[in-house]
Amino acid sequence: MTKNNTPLVSILIATYNRSHLLKQAIKSVLEQSYKNWEIIITNDASTDNTEDVVKNLRKKIKKIRYLKLEKNQGIAKNSNFGIKKAKGKYIAILDDDDQWINKNKLKKQVRFLEENPDYVGCGGGAIVVDKQNKEIYRYLKPEIDKEIRKYMLFSNPMANTTTMFRKNIARKIGYYDKNLRYSADRDFWMKIGKEGKLYNFPVYFAKYLMSGKNTSKIGRASCRE
Repeated sequence: MTKNNTPLVSILIATYNRSHLLKQAIKSVLEQSYKNWEIIITNDASTDNTEDVVKNLRKKIKKIRYLKLEKNQGIAKNSNFGIKKAKGKYIAILDDDDQWINKNKLKKQVRFLEENPDYVGCGGGAIVVDKQNKEIYRYLKPEIDKEIRKYMLFSNPMANTTTMFRKNIARKIGYYDKNLRYSADRDFWMKIGKEGKLYNFPVYFAKYLMSGKNTSKIGRASCRE
């Protein structure tokens, strides 16, 4: 924490009916070498035992904050809810069924954004796995800003679950578009890219579970590659 006990990074886990996967997602955060963070779990009116799981986790991990929507709103609204409540200068996204696999992910990203004020966000690569944790394939996104912008025309230039961005810039662009049912994150990165440069580390930062289901009643697979 900083001198005033404010975390520099807010890790957002927007969740819906993924109680059985939350522990492994949070475990991957605890394994990070960088420690100046808070975890914000936003529950989009889950119908499973998500609330009980989070309450038990909070007994052991004091840096978890828990927020709950009383009515299912979808991934964009659920994410915006968490970002607006975040204390950190930076927001790191971790999807509820994914895991970070590089222990220096946060350290690398914080250092990069602190040293490069003209950059508004950064991400990395992902390894796609099935329910048995077997690798299906892996991918790296375009690294430099110029290539990222070319890629935007065809697909999401950032693997959302690997990303970190400046909270003040997200606020400036109006956060995720709550009216978009699909590809809200691609739209987000196209808008945030108008405010500064983007970068993707040529490093695999996360395991992405190909589950065939959606997190918050939004088609995630359509906007994560």
